[in-house]
Amino acid sequence: MIEEQLLEKVVQSELDIPHAVLEQDGLLEPNIRKNVQGKWISLKNWFVNTPEYECESRKVLKITNDIIRSIIQNAALIVQIQNWGISRKDDYHKFLKLFLGCSNMQEAHKVAAHVFGIQQVEHYSAIEQTDSDSVNQSAYEKEPMMYLLKPRVQTYREKKSPSGIQRQIGRKADTKNGPI
Repeated sequence: MIEEQLLEKVVQSELDIPHAVLEQDGLLEPNIRKNVQGKWISLKNWFVNTPEYECESRKVLKITNDIIRSIIQNAALIVQIQNWGISRKDDYHKFLKLFLGCSNMQEAHKVAAHVFGIQQVEHYSAIEQTDSDSVNQSAYEKEPMMYLLKPRVQTYREKKSPSGIQRQIGRKADTKNGPI
């Protein structure tokens, strides 16, 4: 076969080159033959597919193509996000003009419902003390109220006041001046 003939010529070419260390041990020809065949097998595995496994060059090409595809997708996503912000800027300008053109609060609510739609709603329940118990009274007619919201996580703790330390400092100042 041509492959074996070619390898044999490479081995003969290597044997023509003097190798002092290998010639002393008497292992010159077996080592050179093993080295040439190992390099050939590695080179062949890099470029030629076998039934057992895929060649290394195809694996590298697949990985490179996957990386390039991922970079292109990310770049397209970044461009799309930037363009979304630019196109929305004109929309927001139009919406602001619509709000400025409203003559009363009810008209502004209609524009807001059209522009924003139903947003994510969060419901809070609180015991509120009101002046009137009218169910027909609008939330816009009531005075605003403040509520302290606490997180619902186990690790949350309220801050403690440093008043105990201040009391001790006062006692130390009294003892320096003399006995009580």
